[in-house]
Amino acid sequence: MPICQFVACDKDIPEHRRFCSQRCANLHRWKRTSFEPWSKMEICTVCGKEFKTTRNYRRGFKTCSKKCEGEAKRQDKLGKPLSEEHKRKVSIAHTGKKLSREHRRKIGLGVRGPRNRQWIDGRSYEKKGDADYNFEFTRVLKEEVEGIQVWLQKTREIHTFTC
Repeated sequence: MPICQFVACDKDIPEHRRFCSQRCANLHRWKRTSFEPWSKMEICTVCGKEFKTTRNYRRGFKTCSKKCEGEAKRQDKLGKPLSEEHKRKVSIAHTGKKLSREHRRKIGLGVRGPRNRQWIDGRSYEKKGDADYNFEFTRVLKEEVEGIQVWLQKTREIHTFTC
C-alpha cells in the first residue's frame, strides 16, 4: 500500500490517491516540509524587539504587541489633518459626555497661562493706552462689583432671618 506523498506524513493511503488528506495536499503544494505553522521572524517597528509572525498575522503594522501597535497607529496619524466630516463625527460622539471633576480640573490646568490660545505675554490690556479700559477703570469696576456682592450677601442674610 502506498504512503502519502507529503514529506512529513507517513500514513498509508488507497492506490488511487496521492495524499491522505486535503491538508497534506495543500502543504505539499505550498512546498512545506513540516506540519508546523508557517512563521517568520520580524523586527518590531516601534521597540525594535524581534518577534515571530504567523501566516494569519494581520497585514499592516509590524509590531510585537498591542501596546506597540497602538503607538505605531498614533505615530502614523500624527500631523495629518482631520477631515471636516471626521471632526463632525467626533463632535457628535463627545456631545453630552460627562467629565469628572478631576478631568475638568486637569483640562483647566492644561489651558492656563502660556498654554492658553489667547495668552499674550501675560497682558490683559495694552500698555500704550490704546485699550478699551485702563488701570483706573479696572480698579473702579472691581470696587463696584465688590460693593454689589456685599450688598447681595447682606440682603440674603436679612431675608433668611425674616422668613
